[in-house]
Amino acid sequence: MSQFPHGLTKCYSIKFDVQGSVRLGEEVVETLSHIFGSKYNVISRRSFLPVEDDDYITSTVRLALLCTNVIFCQDDTKQFAEEYVIVQAKGVENILKSLLGDQFKRKVYENQLKLYLEYVRYILKSANNKLTEEGKDSLQNIWLDVIKKISAKFQELASIFVAQYHIESKQSMKDMNHKLILATVIIELKYLHRVCIGHGMCVKSFEYTTALYSILEQFAIMDEDKVRLFIRYLHEELYNMSFYTILSETTAHQLQIILNDMAYSSNVSPKNLLSTLQKVVAARIEFLRTNKDEKLSHDALLVHVILSDMDRMYSIAKPQQFHEFLTNFFQWKQKNINFSKDIKEVLNEIRNGMQQMDEDLRVKLINEVRVLLEMTVDGDY
Repeated sequence: MSQFPHGLTKCYSIKFDVQGSVRLGEEVVETLSHIFGSKYNVISRRSFLPVEDDDYITSTVRLALLCTNVIFCQDDTKQFAEEYVIVQAKGVENILKSLLGDQFKRKVYENQLKLYLEYVRYILKSANNKLTEEGKDSLQNIWLDVIKKISAKFQELASIFVAQYHIESKQSMKDMNHKLILATVIIELKYLHRVCIGHGMCVKSFEYTTALYSILEQFAIMDEDKVRLFIRYLHEELYNMSFYTILSETTAHQLQIILNDMAYSSNVSPKNLLSTLQKVVAARIEFLRTNKDEKLSHDALLVHVILSDMDRMYSIAKPQQFHEFLTNFFQWKQKNINFSKDIKEVLNEIRNGMQQMDEDLRVKLINEVRVLLEMTVDGDY
């Protein structure tokens, strides 16, 4: 069994440039107090609510009575759910206010929020029905799904709100989208951690993450040319399955350059690049095993939440091809056989698994992947 590094305290950051080099950064993620302002209690593990909570968002959320007739959302868990929604709403609002300035229309945002609270209520009621059907053993996964679906809805709210404004600069629009996605992701991860520590609803299935780590671990001891061959197979299959179409033209172009350099250029070491990703994945495994809340860079946070989404997808879809892929991968490592078919099949399995996801969660995952790649491969980052 693979041994994962323990006590990872360094904050690893994945940054690729067009030559395919990597920069190990120590840029610690901006604190929640930067997102919410000084009036927010972001130090306490118990609460991220505003110190003065008489604002319209807090009142609107509490008046929405989100947990009415939701049996798993009462007392302490009701407080947790309301607080999570309030913090997501305030996070999005403050990012929008800071970026839009005088253009920000509070009344428009308030009306939009009221609409999305109806969606949140529907998420909770649907989860309640699922709990009734499946029993209390499903409670852990229900809470994890609720947190992710609410995060997805606030990403959607932010996107729709921004679309109402005429922002001429594509770069400004991209920067705004990045900050909004990052805000929702930071809050989501904080509350996934809190529901684990405070309520015992912890992630127990992270097979996708551990499988990815096993592959990256093998790359570290594999011949460089063998790693290049794997990247070549991957590059070709990503193109064949139209993966690049979900990206902007600039990001798709830059990513293809990087993968091409990793696959064919003797001046680029794919093992060095992938070792950085290995450290980030190892940090996620350490986090899940110890529940120790570590500081991560923005891009590492996105890797963390993307893997979290993929782990959840995998636990539902259980693609058998993935197990076969790992078996064939270890055989390919030892033998000179063609592996492109296996990569194609596992990518198709992942795509099929994504198609089985709820639409909100699928869009959320795609948006997070897009932002991660824009942050790490675009020339202006």
